[in-house]
Amino acid sequence: MPNYCTKSLAVVSYVAIALCDNISSAGTKITVGQKVAAGKRVSMDRIDHAAWNTLLETYVDAEGRVDYARWRRSANDVRALDNYLALLSYADPKIRARREAQLAFWINAYNAVTIKGILREYPTSSIRNHTAKLYGYNIWHDLLLVVGGEK
Repeated sequence: MPNYCTKSLAVVSYVAIALCDNISSAGTKITVGQKVAAGKRVSMDRIDHAAWNTLLETYVDAEGRVDYARWRRSANDVRALDNYLALLSYADPKIRARREAQLAFWINAYNAVTIKGILREYPTSSIRNHTAKLYGYNIWHDLLLVVGGEK
């Protein structure tokens, strides 16, 4: 009579090894923004979000839907998003700022990085296609914004 427990353990061990290999080679880290020298960093109060607001007014409709296809076709506006992300890198969370400015900064940063990630992967049917749980690219873990000199 065959020993099914031994075969099952061998299969489980093989799968576990394969998964561990894949986990260790998780998605490639991509950095957006830029390194900013400590002496040039500013309070979040001083970050101007006007360029971001302009991009949102251009590409987001009244129901909150983003026109990724049109945005991606505009090299100037893709570059404007990159410039905005670079601007966010000038903020230093260690420098005192009003609570409202901090909230606006982090909410805008999260949304801008997420849109950057979608534009990077577009066309895609869902952001969930880019949120790997075990291995592979995960938009929220592998797309890193430099803020205060840290990713």
